[in-house]
Amino acid sequence: MIDVTPIPPTPPPSRPPRSQLLPGLLLMLVGGYLLALNLGWVMPFSIWDYLPLPFIALGVLGLSFPNRHLSRSGGAWMLGVGIYLACGMFNIFGLSWGTAWPIFLIGAGLSVIFRRDGCGRRSRVIHGA
Repeated sequence: MIDVTPIPPTPPPSRPPRSQLLPGLLLMLVGGYLLALNLGWVMPFSIWDYLPLPFIALGVLGLSFPNRHLSRSGGAWMLGVGIYLACGMFNIFGLSWGTAWPIFLIGAGLSVIFRRDGCGRRSRVIHGA
């Protein structure tokens, strides 16, 4: 007699656990800074002056080395947001976040129109199903 017991599917290979040290330290650093500000301590620098830098750095990284986490279009968005943040913080061209929303809507519309699939081709629209 032949045994026809189904073979259970093999689980996908597991990834090694990621260290939570860096995110934890970053949260503690930001929390400590904000606590010091709430207690009335004067800091030698304002953390908000450096807010555009991570956006600009991620944008340049995404444009230079796209990967599955950050595509070229995502890098362009990050770079645009970083530049816009810098212009708003230093009052360049009279820009601020209050005037930003139409520009980001236009950019989102262009992103939808020119969206590309994973192979670098423009996505096809299928009419009628």
